[in-house]
Amino acid sequence: MTPVSDKTLLFVTLRKKYGAKGLTVKCVGSMRNLIENASKILRSSFLDDIFDKGQDEIREDMIFVINGGNIKT
Repeated sequence: MTPVSDKTLLFVTLRKKYGAKGLTVKCVGSMRNLIENASKILRSSFLDDIFDKGQDEIREDMIFVINGGNIKT
């Protein structure tokens, strides 16, 4: 699969913590890959903010919006 660049915006809580309004991330089509690549740019604690501790699941209180639409992963 060919990597694509995706403009990723951070909302209030994450924006304040990481000091970034958004970033451009290369990914290969999965939410997991997008989040892992974003953590390489921001810092590894980003993974802990997104995923439930000790699980491979995205936290229920995380919202992801693609092309203006809220998606559930």
